[in-house]
Amino acid sequence: MASKQYEKYKDEYEKNWITDEALQRLVELNRKRSSIGITAEEYEEITGQKYERAV
Repeated sequence: MASKQYEKYKDEYEKNWITDEALQRLVELNRKRSSIGITAEEYEEITGQKYERAV
């Protein structure tokens, strides 16, 4: 099941309106509050890159 915002951020990424770094921040936001942001798996689907948690 996709996050509420998945399609929105996927579309924005494909249009180059949002960066990888911004998507990484959205993953961290999702960890704190699941109604905001995307999951690490969704980050990987959108970007095609492995999600590496920021330290």
